Amino acid sequence: MWWLLFVALAFAVPVDFYYGQGCPHCAFTEHSFNALPPSFKHNVSLTMKEVYFNDSNRAELVALWNTFNASVRGVPTLVFNRSLMVVGELDVDKWKHLIALCSQRCPHAFITSNHVYELGVKGGGEADVSSGNGSALTLSAVVLAALADAINPCTLAIMAMLLGVVVLQKGRQAALISGLVFSGVVFVSYFLMGVGIINVVNFAALNKPFLFIMFVVSLIISVLELRAFFHYTAGFSSLEMPMFLRPVVKNVIKHATNPLTVAVVAFLCSLFLLPCSSGPYLVILTLISQHFFSYLPYLLLYNFIFISPMLLITVVVFFGIKSAEEVKALRDKYVRYMHLIAGVLMLGVAAILALRLGF
Repeated sequence: MWWLLFVALAFAVPVDFYYGQGCPHCAFTEHSFNALPPSFKHNVSLTMKEVYFNDSNRAELVALWNTFNASVRGVPTLVFNRSLMVVGELDVDKWKHLIALCSQRCPHAFITSNHVYELGVKGGGEADVSSGNGSALTLSAVVLAALADAINPCTLAIMAMLLGVVVLQKGRQAALISGLVFSGVVFVSYFLMGVGIINVVNFAALNKPFLFIMFVVSLIISVLELRAFFHYTAGFSSLEMPMFLRPVVKNVIKHATNPLTVAVVAFLCSLFLLPCSSGPYLVILTLISQHFFSYLPYLLLYNFIFISPMLLITVVVFFGIKSAEEVKALRDKYVRYMHLIAGVLMLGVAAILALRLGF
């Protein structure tokens, strides 16, 4: 009967599995492979190649990335039949799809795991991979949600309050430094929190259900923001800081008298800001977590847009275009319209998520 095994191996799909020791995405992909039904699993000749500690395997993987002109690089990377390269974790269904595809006619292509189901085969065996649209939708969602988060009324109020205290005590030069330090620390804090949340989402393999939940969340935020425009109440359940947190934040800001204390206050305010700006951020973190090895540019862009009003207010106060008190007065005057804009932007994010979910 040994010859049957030889024949089976001869027609099995060869798969080179490049992984890193301790990589949760790699462990998930290996677990998914082991969970395949025998009819699929026995159709694969799997070769495991560790790249974190094996220099030879790592050099081989880099050469393959270059050969395939891989625009996204990381582990796990899987090469099917020396023809199809896939970067990103695979669940059981994606394994089945790729094994079935390559058991017939494996296309020559590079894809990420997000686009497994978009991979078809044209005449002549060329791959048809429609990945650009998904990336454009993701970028659009990141920009819209970041803008909605950036015009958060409580963020602008905190910045105006901080600069007002510093100008009064030490002048506009110190306000410039404090504003830059505050914005920088908020940027770093939010960025690191975002990386942490993405890793939790990826490790728990909750991307698909989270994406639907965040679609619902984005709709709820839109409704709350639009309602705040028509029936505004300070501290209402929208993208504003709850009333009970405001005295605490105000008391903390009073102690921001030098760059070091400003940095500490900025970090504490990041924790206070998260509850009132977590909606758009969580929606985007869930969306970009599916871009396993390319989410960092999206995260950097989001957080830069998020702090851009802080930088703008800092510059305006430093050059004396507006005082901190005038900035706060403008915020209070147009707060309803800020909620309107945020609501419309979040509706756009909801529409994009609906497209990604295939509604």
